[in-house]
Amino acid sequence: MAQKNKKSINFWFFTGHSIGVTLLGIHALEAARKEFSQQFNTKLFLVLTKKTDYVERMLINYPHITVVILERSSPWFFVQLIFKKCIEKNYFLYPPNFGDAPLAVRWFSFLICRLNGRGRVIAFTRDNKFKNYFFYSHRLLLDLHRNIFLAVAEAWTLGRAMEVSRPGLIFSLDAEYAKELHYKYIVIHPYGSSERRSYPSRYTQNLVDYLVNRYPDYKIIISGGPMDRGAAEFLIKKVRLPNNILFIGDITKNDFSKMVQVISNACLYIGVDTGITHLAAHLRVPSIVLGNLSNPMWLPDYSGTTVTLANTEKCTCTGDKLGSCLRVVDGVEYYSCMVDVPWQTIVSTVNSTLHE
Repeated sequence: MAQKNKKSINFWFFTGHSIGVTLLGIHALEAARKEFSQQFNTKLFLVLTKKTDYVERMLINYPHITVVILERSSPWFFVQLIFKKCIEKNYFLYPPNFGDAPLAVRWFSFLICRLNGRGRVIAFTRDNKFKNYFFYSHRLLLDLHRNIFLAVAEAWTLGRAMEVSRPGLIFSLDAEYAKELHYKYIVIHPYGSSERRSYPSRYTQNLVDYLVNRYPDYKIIISGGPMDRGAAEFLIKKVRLPNNILFIGDITKNDFSKMVQVISNACLYIGVDTGITHLAAHLRVPSIVLGNLSNPMWLPDYSGTTVTLANTEKCTCTGDKLGSCLRVVDGVEYYSCMVDVPWQTIVSTVNSTLHE
């Protein structure tokens, strides 16, 4: 009876369609549910701009989170959803770097939260030059050196400290597929969202070559997206014992569920700072992150199983995407704080993680 007498509050989190921001959204919504469920009947909504298959797979074990896709929705859908939800209390949260969300999304959040005067539209700002004041009712100052997973989870309370658990992803194991993963293996993900965020192919080759020879009982799995297949296949041909090396591609589409299981069963994950690396951190897999310092709030250091390696010596990154911090390797620019991590540091971290 007490549950029925509770007032309702809807929590909306806007995400584009990247893996990292989707994981951030799941974590933030779960934190809101934990914080407010004693006082309110909480309903959770993940707002996307387009339908993405891997988001649906990530949410299989989160039936209490509803996905709303706005970009392709009809005007009548907007009207129905706005009038249905505006009579309830709504909190809408934009993660950092999304102040210029699509106009339809901004208007949607503005209307459902302002019509009854009890809602919040929360966004982050780095300075006083924040755009779109009209659409947001609350702004929080963004600390570029504080982990964003903790900051966003607390945003629902407008900065008031709240108990936030470490991010994690609930997923279901496929027993049949697990039988194919009986061997010991290391996953390497050297490909970032851009070349400068990737690990140089020559350096990756040296790392794989070392692992193959130092740990012959381990298989090596190279992971990446469809566009990385050619580079991965070239890498496999260059190193020794190529039959001991596999490539998992197309991870954001049909193979995503398998990729989750592959990473979750890995003895070690080594990768650059990208969405799949956040996935490994959420799965609590022992991980070594070859990180860059251009945006430290996004480094996956929220996991107790992750070691981030970055070279601060001679690095001119300022933590706000303004520093150059670039070095040319084989004709390509990379973040120097990532590529200049001493080889001995990488090797010793690998050995200590594998307890050798």
